[in-house]
Amino acid sequence: LVAFGWIIFSVQQINAQSLIDKLHLPPHWHEKYEVVSEAGGVLTWRDRETKAVFKYLVDETVPTPKAFGFADTLWAEKTITINTFDIDTTLYADRFEWVGEAPLNARSTELLVYDSNNNGKAELIGANKSIYRNYIISRFYEWDEQFSFFRNVVDFGVPVKSKGGRPIMGGDIDKDGLKEVYLSWGDSLRVYEANTPNAYATNRIYTHESVAPEYPQGIGIYNMDNDSQPDLVHFSYYDGFPGVFSTIREHVSGDTNFQVIGDVMYYPNFGVGKLAVGDIDQDGFMEYFKADLYGRVYGVENV
Repeated sequence: LVAFGWIIFSVQQINAQSLIDKLHLPPHWHEKYEVVSEAGGVLTWRDRETKAVFKYLVDETVPTPKAFGFADTLWAEKTITINTFDIDTTLYADRFEWVGEAPLNARSTELLVYDSNNNGKAELIGANKSIYRNYIISRFYEWDEQFSFFRNVVDFGVPVKSKGGRPIMGGDIDKDGLKEVYLSWGDSLRVYEANTPNAYATNRIYTHESVAPEYPQGIGIYNMDNDSQPDLVHFSYYDGFPGVFSTIREHVSGDTNFQVIGDVMYYPNFGVGKLAVGDIDQDGFMEYFKADLYGRVYGVENV
């Protein structure tokens, strides 16, 4: 009896160091799946409901073991499943189904998915440049469910001297019910708005020209000074100048009424990438954060 009890104790000790425990999976994972085998460093588990079996190799040489190809969503307590294009999302496996193509030149630019005309179908907005013309086109595509392809619904051109045509974000900063798209065109920032609630955002209502050649890096709508007016933050780095220059404009009223309320310059090293705004020290004043190429974060507080 003593020997039998000792054997049970020994098995419990082995289980405590098992492969599945090293992955630190949440409790809800064990409610949905059960482990079949851990032999040879290969984790095999089974769905308790469907009985489907899956295998992944686990790297135990790293401080925090992780299963290769083991989708991160399996750790999540809640997930969002998208079935728009009948994508195979069985158990969030690491595979995708090809949907279609849209002729956009996305190199060094950003794409925007946004429903600017309120028809329930988001547009894929991006820049298109061809060797057969001397200007850039901003194009809006919508998914055609009947024929299963991206349909070009509207486009407009800009001068070739513009260094981009990046659709950065969409919104309604003046809260008039007409959606806007905010784009960086090289050294300028342009705001396009829909003429009617059901039109595409192609009507240019505001342009901010830069004082020097620059490459746009991002844009955001925040409330930097905690008043009733939203602020439009546009940042970029100068061409040949070591630093990032950010201009903060506050929307006052109407479509085109913006006023510059502040500028921020960051030194040194081009701080490319995104920005962050928030009250991190919870003192009631908003802070503005930007990183440089060495991972250092610079913060400016609005006082």
